[in-house]
Amino acid sequence: SVQTGEIDYDTLNRRSNQLAYYLRQQGIHASVCVGVCLMPSIDMMVAIWGILKSGGCYVPLDPAYPAERLQLMAASVDMPLVISRDEYRDHFSSEQALLCLESEDLSSQAGDNPQWAVAADDLAYVIFTSGSTGMPKAAGVKHRGLSNLLRWFVREFEIGDSDRSLLISSPSFDLSQKNLFAVLLQGG
Repeated sequence: SVQTGEIDYDTLNRRSNQLAYYLRQQGIHASVCVGVCLMPSIDMMVAIWGILKSGGCYVPLDPAYPAERLQLMAASVDMPLVISRDEYRDHFSSEQALLCLESEDLSSQAGDNPQWAVAADDLAYVIFTSGSTGMPKAAGVKHRGLSNLLRWFVREFEIGDSDRSLLISSPSFDLSQKNLFAVLLQGG
């Protein structure tokens, strides 16, 4: 289920920045994959944006998937860390490093915008196929392709500062990633 709540853009930005600085201290940099196993929520937005601001590459992992599938996905991509919640801890093997946002205090981290640390050919995110042939396969999306698509999306649909977008598909479905970035680009 979706976790509801409200957050203003400044708070979202500050919390994402704090997470980005923390992730950099953990060795996350350009194209390093970080899993996000969260229901659609404010924490999910903070996690994805924080990963991108750290330079990392996020990997959406739907907590509704069976634990075996999530473990297989986490093992198939070099993913040193998964951002999740305590309630999903049993979805992963004991070897998988987890950062549970509700129990980690990041308030001592800087809140200002970090220097951008990625290039056009670095990975932005990795999405998995449905696995209809037996095994889900990872597919990486680079910043260059994502940036080109988003520029087209904003231009084609004349998205402005006052526009809003509704995310109605699973965060593990590729089209939702474009919707998510459109929301972040709009600043709210």
